[in-house]
Amino acid sequence: MIKRNKMKKNWLLALSSPLLVVPIVLTSCTKTEEETSVYKKDGLYSLNNNLGTKIQSAMQSGEMNNNFGFFGGNDLFNYDIYQNNAYRSYVDLFSDYMRYNGPYKLDSSPYQFDTASKRRTIGSRFVFDLSSKDQTLATIVNDYNGLVKDNNIKTSVLVVDSADINNLSTEGATTEFETNLKRFILNGTSQNKNKGMVIIQKHYKTNDSSFNNSVDLINSIIDKVVLSFADDADLFSRIGLVDVSKNTDNANFKSIGINSSNLLTPYGTLELLNIFVDSLYPKHTSIAEWTSSVDDIKADVINQTITKETSYLQTADSTKVINFKNYLSNNSKLKWAFVGDSLTNGSYFTRGYSGLYEYFKWYLKHDWNRPDDLVVNMGIHSNQYSLEYSSQNYGYNFLGYAPDVVHLWMGINDIYYESTASKITNTYFSNYLNKTLTDLESVNKNAWIVVSTIPTPKSDTVTNEIKTAIGNANVAIKNFAKSNSKVILNDLASVVDKVLEIDPNYQSNIYASDLLHYQSTAYVTFAKNLLTVLGENFPDPPKSETEDESTTTTLNSRIETILDSVQGKN
Repeated sequence: MIKRNKMKKNWLLALSSPLLVVPIVLTSCTKTEEETSVYKKDGLYSLNNNLGTKIQSAMQSGEMNNNFGFFGGNDLFNYDIYQNNAYRSYVDLFSDYMRYNGPYKLDSSPYQFDTASKRRTIGSRFVFDLSSKDQTLATIVNDYNGLVKDNNIKTSVLVVDSADINNLSTEGATTEFETNLKRFILNGTSQNKNKGMVIIQKHYKTNDSSFNNSVDLINSIIDKVVLSFADDADLFSRIGLVDVSKNTDNANFKSIGINSSNLLTPYGTLELLNIFVDSLYPKHTSIAEWTSSVDDIKADVINQTITKETSYLQTADSTKVINFKNYLSNNSKLKWAFVGDSLTNGSYFTRGYSGLYEYFKWYLKHDWNRPDDLVVNMGIHSNQYSLEYSSQNYGYNFLGYAPDVVHLWMGINDIYYESTASKITNTYFSNYLNKTLTDLESVNKNAWIVVSTIPTPKSDTVTNEIKTAIGNANVAIKNFAKSNSKVILNDLASVVDKVLEIDPNYQSNIYASDLLHYQSTAYVTFAKNLLTVLGENFPDPPKSETEDESTTTTLNSRIETILDSVQGKN
């Protein structure tokens, strides 16, 4: 929503250790014995330069099918937002990186609005989390076509899971893993008319020496399989390796990157993401605009508490709730899209913590038991991204995903930036909302829209004219929901008003410092409200290990030590 200066410090890259990038230049289809021995000696530790170039070229193009699909088991799927203090998951952080920090910043001006050259936003280049509970490489390859169907996956990313590593002791497991990895590579590279790309991310090292020995074993199998494709220059150039095990076998990572259960902490997640990004774009330096600097973040990464106070939830229209519950029960797999501006995207002002999309996705998979549903964040962090502009492009973006349910939360930028607030009338909003519904139905005639009202910001910049415009917009939004049987109202404006009416002091737990955007704690309430609107109750989130005072103190001490080291204080 608002313009800002770039961060002075790059927190994301500051925490990463250097990656040894070994360029692999393919000049012929046949490898000499000397060349092959070099590949074996270096272990193919990094993505080769050809793959990085191909991916960057794909991201620049106007194609629809430049999507990333991440595959993995419980290590990826069971990312417990409360155990990790609501910090964003690995896949969500990578999605944010590609949108705002990648080489082309496809959701940043002027690229987002450069319609003359037909440059498209990442809104139509999705990052899909295709992981699921207990997913192994065997289940991935058996279900691969179903997982990628209609999603136009161009780059398939396999995050090697501990389940496959622990299974190596089983008779015949190494041969089975080798066979399945070959199938995964062939499946991935055959996508998009044999132009697909595959990235294999090896597992990180832990404090368990026996497990680490198995990591080394599975790494040797991975290297062997990848090397078996070396004689096919084109296919080999579309395979990449990211060896996080090499860069995590150190005391710093093992002390703060993983917890006592050898699962990733928020810092460990960032460390792995840094290695992945550095492998993909070894010459690129990003600025982490969506998070705070090291000075600001300090121990708050671990110590932040997600508020679990009573939420004041609206009562949804009973008829639509019943219809939608039937819709859910009759569909084994649904596609969800969260469409909006920076309020929906939420990445910058939550400082890398979870927002509405992440919380909803977590509850959907864990409490609604819908692990196969796909949820995509199409929120654009830009003060130029208005309902007026976005409604002109939905036809394109929806075509690339064809969602079953769209959560639409837009309009504040129209009021603040697109024109004088007096222009925002009921008719203005009604026209663009109806066009959005028409565009959605053109790609999925059975789709639903959940439309949210606009809470009035508490900033001093909110004039009476702006308040009037917000009121007009909310009237139009409510009428839009009433007049369309496939539209559900999510009255967030009333939720915020109710919370602050009961406890005015709670404002500091809702708004960020600008009193326009929201904190992660507010999105917990918003996600619960959305679930209630759709007609479901769910339990309170489980108590986190890190909420124990002694554990938190120890973690804080560790974080302070490493941050002091990063900042050169030691």
